[in-house]
Amino acid sequence: TELRVAPRVLLDIVREYEGRGVGLVRMTERGGKTVGLNAALREASGEVVVFSDANAMYRRDALRRLAAPFADPAVGAVVGESTYHDSETASEASESLYWRYETAIKRLESETGSVVGGDGAIYAIRRSLYVPMRADALSDFVNPLQIVKSGHRCLYEPAAQSVEKAAEGFDREFRRKVRIVNRAWRAMLSMPELLNPIRYGFFAVKLFSHKLLRWLVPLFLLLLLVTNLALAGRAPLYAWTLAAQLGFYALGLAGHALRRREHMPRLLSVPYYFSMVNIASARGILEAFKGETYTTWTTARAPGGR
Repeated sequence: TELRVAPRVLLDIVREYEGRGVGLVRMTERGGKTVGLNAALREASGEVVVFSDANAMYRRDALRRLAAPFADPAVGAVVGESTYHDSETASEASESLYWRYETAIKRLESETGSVVGGDGAIYAIRRSLYVPMRADALSDFVNPLQIVKSGHRCLYEPAAQSVEKAAEGFDREFRRKVRIVNRAWRAMLSMPELLNPIRYGFFAVKLFSHKLLRWLVPLFLLLLLVTNLALAGRAPLYAWTLAAQLGFYALGLAGHALRRREHMPRLLSVPYYFSMVNIASARGILEAFKGETYTTWTTARAPGGR
């Protein structure tokens, strides 16, 4: 369950644990998560700092497993694994399917050097490597990139796990992904040197393929459809591939029509989720080019969240 208490009640709760090293950094005004992290790191004193989200519940051994890789001085950051409660709705099932694919990529990235980005729900860094970020920076993407840029590794530790509930509904998940891509795209533009393979080796290739190319998939899909339309009358193969594309998008549209239902057949939810994610990427990039930014928001995993 999510923590929903008045600030004064929260302060009283924290005071009960002051003798056990728990403190509360209060912000005078709402400035967003990254502003809060900058303030918290000024107060932190430990060698290793762990970052989390309010709705992420940690396994009992998560912190120990998250800290273990720091025995290697070359390691500057460690990313844990977010898991989700048993999926109950179509949007939760689709998000869980996507996340399994994402964690497989992280595992391979870690085995070949460093992962590309972190996970705001569960990751840790050496406090000495923290660099204050702009208020609109996507902290769990920018911060690990800063650490890799400093010459340290960012590893993935799947045994360090947190559990949370996936976004309740496709519409909320769509808004969340628009915001993430918007902020990540601008973050990438602020550190283009990391895409230089001469300087950063295979990490630059991973960053280019995992992030930049993924965000540009909507453009590639559009080009693929337009090209297929132009070639459809030239050979049966092109007619079949066009039919396959149009059929896939038709299933996505059917999923969109049923998106508010609690349950949806995988045949519809997967095409819809795939299409939704790519439309969100396109919108996030377009908003970034228009100068629109996100600094504060209400979590998409809360009632009425945006």
